[in-house]
Amino acid sequence: MLGWSVGFLLAGLVYGGMADGAAELVGDNESARQIFQRMGGRSGLTDTFLAAMAGMLGLVAALYIVASVLRLHGEETSGRAEPVLAGAVGRLRWAAGHLTVAFGGSVLLMLLAGAGLALGHGERAGRSSAPVWCRSRRCG
Repeated sequence: MLGWSVGFLLAGLVYGGMADGAAELVGDNESARQIFQRMGGRSGLTDTFLAAMAGMLGLVAALYIVASVLRLHGEETSGRAEPVLAGAVGRLRWAAGHLTVAFGGSVLLMLLAGAGLALGHGERAGRSSAPVWCRSRRCG
């Protein structure tokens, strides 16, 4: 969980830092510029980029859920679940613990990704659009 958490936070920071440059990808392409102006202008493109990155990180968080749930099957087929289930822990409680970690962990991952996007993009209470690391010094 720690590795996934660090990865999601770092990915959010990187994608958040790249968000302002998304509008510059359009460049001088007139038809693309018109499309994005209809979507909300330059800020609409930045918002669209951030939403796409959040969606992509959500798909990766779904992979975490799948891997966590498949761990149930792995523990049962390898015989590691038998000693636990032979004791006072019932099968439902054992499975519920795994599912809680799987779904709760994905919520934590998405919260960290969102925090990383916000920090990377510099949206601290809507007061600044400069990334956090650029506030105390000049950034080119």
